[in-house]
Amino acid sequence: ARCRPSALPRSGPPGGPASVQLLDPVHVCLRVCMRVCVRVCVRVCVCARAWVWLAAQIIFCTSSAEQDVCRREGEPIKIHQKLVCAQLCDTVPQLLRWALEQQRQQQQQTAASGGEPVHEQLIVRLYRLVKQSCKRNKKTAVRFNGYIDIISQPTAQHWRDAAVTVLEMYRDNPLLRERDAAGGLFVAVRHLLSMTAGSRRPELLELLSVLLVCNGVPLPAQQLIVVRLLSDNRQQLLLRTEMVAAKDKNGSPKWKPMIELAADGTRVSLKKFVYGVSGAPKCDVDYFEQQLMLFSNLRPGRNSLAAGLVQQYVSDRLAFVCLKSDAFSAQMRFRLAFADLYMTYVVDSPRNTVQT
Repeated sequence: ARCRPSALPRSGPPGGPASVQLLDPVHVCLRVCMRVCVRVCVRVCVCARAWVWLAAQIIFCTSSAEQDVCRREGEPIKIHQKLVCAQLCDTVPQLLRWALEQQRQQQQQTAASGGEPVHEQLIVRLYRLVKQSCKRNKKTAVRFNGYIDIISQPTAQHWRDAAVTVLEMYRDNPLLRERDAAGGLFVAVRHLLSMTAGSRRPELLELLSVLLVCNGVPLPAQQLIVVRLLSDNRQQLLLRTEMVAAKDKNGSPKWKPMIELAADGTRVSLKKFVYGVSGAPKCDVDYFEQQLMLFSNLRPGRNSLAAGLVQQYVSDRLAFVCLKSDAFSAQMRFRLAFADLYMTYVVDSPRNTVQT
């Protein structure tokens, strides 16, 4: 701070003009370092204040005792959501676009360096604010849906934040279903799918499951789009099950449900898979549960293409065997999922064609 221009020594000729001041290299380096430090401090302060401001807005939208904004859910306060949307509906998506672009540029410049990106927490809170503002609020979700092209274009680190936000935006919202007749949402879904890089993520199937029904009513047009999407990416998205002939302890023949985990045909017992003792990761178990729920929403409506696809991966006989088997008594979530799926077979199939 003491290195004022008037106090810096001259390095020019003694009788030269006063405007000519050749700075010593040490003072030049000092000035550059001071400017860099000021810019870094300003950036850190702006990000810190933005985090505090976003956290306050997220807490303002919902009623909950949880103070961690990244885990806060609670009951939505619609009047507060309306106020946040009126003030920030245009600002938050633009700020999100800027933060994502900055993070992409930073990743390209410092690909080899480790550490957390500068805008990591800022992006998380922006997605969280949009999600909490749209939670069970149809009109607010319609306003934010105007920026679906920004919200559905995340970086790889924020794939789940974007998927959960879009999921909350479209859940049981008939207003958005009417606006999205052109299928713009499925363009966003395809982009999210392209970012999964072959990994199984339950949030993607949950999003597709929500898009198939609205307030319990199946949507045939969107069922056909989802069937086409699943058919084009079935090796990546779907887990196949089948009934395999086996023998019990007494040597009597029986049918054993199996599940195929890899493209090379590796199969394990469905019972071991569900209880997590087959060696498969836990995320695959959650993924299979979401697949069953997706099939339960895809099957209703007597859609022959959807029925044929579901039958290839989870047959009605396998669903009935798993439903009545005591092996799944300790895993009620799967028993309920098989019950919902088998009910669609009974209700929407022609009489006497369901195998029991």
